[in-house]
Amino acid sequence: MAGTAISKTAGVFTSIVTSADAEALTRAKLLRRLAFCTFCNSSVDTLFIMNVKDKLIETFRNFQKAGKQAAIRSALMVFRVLMTRIQPQHVASFWPVVLPEMVRVLCNYSQHNAGHVYGNQTANTEINLGKIGQNRSPSSISPAQTLQHASSSHVAADTEVTMEVLKIIDYSITLLPNDFQVFRWAFLDDDRFVEEKLVREEMKRKAFI
Repeated sequence: MAGTAISKTAGVFTSIVTSADAEALTRAKLLRRLAFCTFCNSSVDTLFIMNVKDKLIETFRNFQKAGKQAAIRSALMVFRVLMTRIQPQHVASFWPVVLPEMVRVLCNYSQHNAGHVYGNQTANTEINLGKIGQNRSPSSISPAQTLQHASSSHVAADTEVTMEVLKIIDYSITLLPNDFQVFRWAFLDDDRFVEEKLVREEMKRKAFI
């Protein structure tokens, strides 16, 4: 009886996790469709902008958990596409919603994944080389290898959503340099470039003396 109860509990838990993953993937697909419709729309009215903002807020609030990065990435892509279709004054109303999520994604990647990607590169190479020429059945895969595969998938998802944040920063600097200037310090360290510019100017001044 105890074994049956444990089995049923495990089945319910698996169903919940699977349902959450499916919901996140469904939301990601719908957001990508929204991004495409936004890009193709010749005119974007205020009501549409408000509805998009509500969807972004809902996505950021409900899908911030680990493993649900696909929905977050698609939401950020919607905002990136929207930046090319609406006036800067309308984009400004999105920054209080998008900026905290951008900072969270970058901090999360820096804290949890950067060391994993570079620190385990040698170990991953050895494992991949050890698999060459071997025909393993699914039953021969160890739990450790399964966990490593799941960890690698998580790192890949974090990398993809981080790239989306970097694209938004690049778009902002290119399309809206004046509007993004007030937030630039949070993502870019310009001190080194300013110092190099001052040094070059000083060298030019001395050359003319």
